[in-house]
Amino acid sequence: MLHGGLKRLVKWGLCRAATAVGADRLPGAGRPVILMYHRVLTPDEAQNCHSSPYIVTLADSFAAQMAFLAARRRPMPLDELARHLAEGRMPPPGTVAVTFDDGWEDTHRHALPVLTRHGIPATVFLTVDFVGARRVFFPERLRFLLGEAEKQGLWTSPRGRDLAGRAPGAMFGPGPGRDVERAVRAAWEADGTAREAWLADLDVALGHPEMDAAGHGFVTWDQVREMARAGVAPGSHGLSHARMTTLADDDLARELVLSRDRIAAETGLDVTALAYPKGDHDARVRAAARDAGYVTGCAVTRARLGPDADPLALPRVNVCEPRFKSPMGRFSPAMFQAALAGLF
Repeated sequence: MLHGGLKRLVKWGLCRAATAVGADRLPGAGRPVILMYHRVLTPDEAQNCHSSPYIVTLADSFAAQMAFLAARRRPMPLDELARHLAEGRMPPPGTVAVTFDDGWEDTHRHALPVLTRHGIPATVFLTVDFVGARRVFFPERLRFLLGEAEKQGLWTSPRGRDLAGRAPGAMFGPGPGRDVERAVRAAWEADGTAREAWLADLDVALGHPEMDAAGHGFVTWDQVREMARAGVAPGSHGLSHARMTTLADDDLARELVLSRDRIAAETGLDVTALAYPKGDHDARVRAAARDAGYVTGCAVTRARLGPDADPLALPRVNVCEPRFKSPMGRFSPAMFQAALAGLF
């Protein structure tokens, strides 16, 4: 089995060979695609932020991707693409919809000017309780606190060992600070109340270190309205970024209904599109979304879009810097084009 750099080299080589015949001639090049972005950052911002690299696209890479879509594909609003599928017909060849999850401020600062320059419509899924806030999601906060714990040598102290032993779920293997991403993945599976209580205890044990909020803010309602006027439609990502399958029925309805109502009240727009936090949904969640007035739901699953797709579980292609990085460490247009065609 290939690993690491060799696997990337082989994939890059295959993508280069495939696209050498012309991106438009690749099998699957005309299929409809929904792209999922999260954050668009400069290299310095990406290096200093606490988000996973798998939700970050560098600003220069994003500009190159949008230039390609404008020149070689047919960008279309998400609701229009979804309407084609709901009516049992395929969109025109080359159709692509651009979406952003979470509502990070960099969507307005870095992505919007590029989208406007190329005339590309998009959808931004807002986590409503975070609009205009300087606080962050728990994964960013957890990464920061675990980094501080390593710096302070907390895990070698009696208090640190006690905290590690009380971590919810399976956050820690041997040596609690060694694998931050493993801890974050496990924390997603843990009970939210227990996780927040444990994070609060960790924060106290570390002396309440202050996380630099620069680069971690979310869009304001004024920015949401500006983006909407520029063709970036608002959708819902819930209220609190909670995993919807873990919520009781009343809490689930609250996340779906109140987020939709708040966006509509702030923008004057009818909100019909939803993206599930972490892509987490099931039949109960989809039924609740339909009852709340949503007609389009975006997931994260890898599948081809077609008229038989569930309109409340549309698959998307995750776009992030590591996925399209060549062995030389730079954005690879060939890998991006191959992913659009469904080659990987």
